Amino acid sequence: MDLSQFADPWEQLRLLSDAPRNALLIELLRRRAPGARVLEVGCGTGLLSCAAAALGAKKVYAVEPTPLVEVARALDVANGLGDRVTVLQGTVQS
Repeated sequence: MDLSQFADPWEQLRLLSDAPRNALLIELLRRRAPGARVLEVGCGTGLLSCAAAALGAKKVYAVEPTPLVEVARALDVANGLGDRVTVLQGTVQS
């Protein structure tokens, strides 16, 4: 499977601009993340991983196969979440 299209910043912008999708995901995290361990597969920029940690997840593992992994790592550090969020480059199959 070609995952390169997901490394496109415009594709990430499209996903991050989808208000109904994001509201649903944030509500799910608000209900389920506190005190939990969270796995985000295909984290892209890592925004939802940061949200999970900010909403009380005790540990978040964010997996991203594309070069966006560096953006996700920088976002975690910039938000002071590096102690609870671990960003891994790869796929869940590898």
